[in-house]
Amino acid sequence: MAFKIGSTTIVDDDGKLYYVESSWPGDTYYIIGIAAYKYRTIITKTFTAGGYKDGSPWRNVGKTIHSTDQTSHLGQLLGTAGAYTSGVNNLNIYFHWGCSSSHPGDTTLTQAINMRTDAAYTHQSAFNTTVARNDCGTVFNEHYFAWIFGGGNSAVDRFNLTTETMNSSTLSGGRDGDGMQEGLSGFSSQTHGYVWDDGGQKIIFATEAISSSTNWGNGSQQKGINSKNNFGYCGNEGSYNGGYNLRRWNQVTDSNIGTVAKPHTNCGEENFGMGQDHQYMIGCYDGSGQSNNSWRYNYTTDSGTANPTGVAPAWQSGMSSGHCGWSD
Repeated sequence: MAFKIGSTTIVDDDGKLYYVESSWPGDTYYIIGIAAYKYRTIITKTFTAGGYKDGSPWRNVGKTIHSTDQTSHLGQLLGTAGAYTSGVNNLNIYFHWGCSSSHPGDTTLTQAINMRTDAAYTHQSAFNTTVARNDCGTVFNEHYFAWIFGGGNSAVDRFNLTTETMNSSTLSGGRDGDGMQEGLSGFSSQTHGYVWDDGGQKIIFATEAISSSTNWGNGSQQKGINSKNNFGYCGNEGSYNGGYNLRRWNQVTDSNIGTVAKPHTNCGEENFGMGQDHQYMIGCYDGSGQSNNSWRYNYTTDSGTANPTGVAPAWQSGMSSGHCGWSD
């Protein structure tokens, strides 16, 4: 095992963060515990890919810096456009499923970007889903594995984020999606994934057992928000728009602990990132159609600000139903 040594931590070669004590002035370090889930990676950037406006899907990718609330345009990095879809990232690469030049698409094609170099990542057939999908939902076990549900198919794909390969066969028993574009949404915890359309399912990452359970959100076009605090967020009402509040789900007790107001209301089809203490919405569908309206949301206070200066994507006239990745 290779270690990169810092002042109080060491990071092994698969990215796990460990707390250490040093025998200074010597050079012996003692591992005293694996870092808590929240601190294994420190998210500092959100990448927003794809989406659409007035039926035209985008190839564009943007990057939002969490410390400054500033979003910049990286260019048309997706080799093929991708809207009404989802995606996932490991520590370095963001993968965007169901890419198609038409909208909505129904394909196996996955495109990717390198979040370290802000450039396109060469496509490999191993990235592609095993079945064609549109408007699918993705849940993830940190930067190790992801599971893809819905998009018009009840098979569940597993993506290995270490080897960057899709499972050669599919798991059965997933929800196939609901609504015009066969939508599905989700959020993840450290140990479980939660997906829903007009009904909910829960997957245990360690065993891949899938069970039917609570309908987490009111509808799958109100997208899910991930956090590192054992809470997931989803729309309380509305469909493609009409969402005014977020449901908060305690992922330890598996219970709804009430609602909070969305910083930008009357919205759905959101592009949601994940963060340490706050996260971003970068574009959505709202009363004005596919828009650039955005927000910054604070997990601790369950409150946020609509359209902080510099956050909204400015390179196009509006976008919704893309997807976000994130990196340190």
